[in-house]
Amino acid sequence: MGEVTYFVVLAFDHTERGRFIQREPLTPQTAEAARRAAARLAPGAAGVVAFSRTGNPDAGDWQDAVVLAQRGELPPGLGMKDPAGQYEGAL
Repeated sequence: MGEVTYFVVLAFDHTERGRFIQREPLTPQTAEAARRAAARLAPGAAGVVAFSRTGNPDAGDWQDAVVLAQRGELPPGLGMKDPAGQYEGAL
């Protein structure tokens, strides 16, 4: 298998104690579908992020995630800050 790109949307809620709980991840087929899914989930979530990862699954060689859209609070350590400037936009 060659290089592939996966798109993922993660939404989070808060528990009664204020901890993050992740909803079931979505795996849209395109970047635009990921952005639309994130926008649809954002109003009812504590936070949401849509991102892509490109790489070769057979070799285990993956590029850094590219954040397509994000809104709200994300769990610490999720690693979705984008110091490389690959962030494409907010919801």
